[in-house]
Amino acid sequence: MAKKENNGSQLARGVLIILISNVVNMFFGIITNLILPKYLSVESYAGIKTYQLYLAYVGILHFGFVDGIYLKYGGKEISDLSVDSIKTSISSFRLFQCAILGIGAILALIIHDYILLIVAMMVLPTNMLNFYKYLFQACGEYSAYGRVINVVSFATFAINFSFVFFLRTDNHYMYLIGYLVLNFCIWLVIEVQFLHKHHMSNALIKFSKSDLIENMRNGILLTLGNFTSTITTTMDRWFVKLLIGTTSFAQYGFAVSMENFLNTAVTPVSITLYNALCKDDTKENVRRYRGYVTLFASLIVASAFPIKLIAEYYLTKYYDSIKTVVLLFGSQMFYVVVKSVYVNLYKARKQQKRYFIKLLISLGCGLLFNVFAYYIWNIKEAYAVATLLSAIAWYILVQFDFKDEHVLPNEVIFSSITLCGFISSGIIFPSWIGLIVYAFIYFVAAILFMRPSLYASIHLVKSFIKRKLNR
Repeated sequence: MAKKENNGSQLARGVLIILISNVVNMFFGIITNLILPKYLSVESYAGIKTYQLYLAYVGILHFGFVDGIYLKYGGKEISDLSVDSIKTSISSFRLFQCAILGIGAILALIIHDYILLIVAMMVLPTNMLNFYKYLFQACGEYSAYGRVINVVSFATFAINFSFVFFLRTDNHYMYLIGYLVLNFCIWLVIEVQFLHKHHMSNALIKFSKSDLIENMRNGILLTLGNFTSTITTTMDRWFVKLLIGTTSFAQYGFAVSMENFLNTAVTPVSITLYNALCKDDTKENVRRYRGYVTLFASLIVASAFPIKLIAEYYLTKYYDSIKTVVLLFGSQMFYVVVKSVYVNLYKARKQQKRYFIKLLISLGCGLLFNVFAYYIWNIKEAYAVATLLSAIAWYILVQFDFKDEHVLPNEVIFSSITLCGFISSGIIFPSWIGLIVYAFIYFVAAILFMRPSLYASIHLVKSFIKRKLNR
């Protein structure tokens, strides 16, 4: 029992630390995502959304190395790791990413795509920052991870605010160059601090081919899985961008930006659960965590109602994206459970091959749903429905790999009721009435079908807060 309480305390502590960091991130992110679509032209905003769409694929260019580090050090402490091993990994990976940057920049210049050129140059700082974030996550260094998130979010906000209100520029290339310089500076500062703290100041130009290959080999399936996941979750944006037009893409991009705020609340859960499941992945623990996450996923989507309120009175030119926002948020009820529980189980149990196979099937389902959306009803809302169906398909597919920890009937009923209630109240009613209606549906469904998980969640939060107040 003591062990379970200790694990629960560590889980709550990790969630709280990262949640605080992500709340700061969300604060600056909300302001940024209200300023840019308000003051930029639709074309410039679409250019920034195109950059962000390209940037989503940069993670594949570490070719498994970062994920290999993540798997290698999951559940361990940084103080217990070999200094020489970490030093060699950092240096080898840095040189490797410099080479990737050079190749990408040359290709972008050949095809005269200057947004792609900036993205190619972002490869080095982005993946080096990912290296440190994954290392901190794997080793439970949540405070260090949180600092990285806070610095990036505040600095990005400062860039956007300055360009909008001081430079008063509508040129999206100015913003993209600002992001590039910013990320280089943040990476260099974090790396210098890390190397100094852990006495690795001479980790500059050492290269180990064997270390590079070993980590890439260990993580490549997970990286391919994550890449496939990225394709699955961005496929709808490609269909809208290529088949509908700039205005619809900007509106759809706005909806996706709002959806990304959910990561602020979800990331603390998924990160801390990986570390927890590496230490204890028994059926009892998996089911308990899944109960918490299922309740959390259906609760957090209620943030769509304040977004609808903002669109009703502030960002009126993006009000047509509200149905898309609601449908995309609905898909997160299933994505959150899959990514927080099942993807972490694949990682903790070193089942990357199974994970990759399921993602390929999920990708096929997503492609099929989006093609149907194109032929049946080629509007942005149809692609949001395709995304929702893809999320449900993925949720169902992973159950076959975890038969001992498969989803229970009461969880299916609860998720079905809250999904229908959320979509209905989000589309039919004004924002504040819809929020009240959904809140009623949520709590009634939780009491009827998820009572043990609901009470356990409340008890866990109350106990953690009480311990903090008594210190």
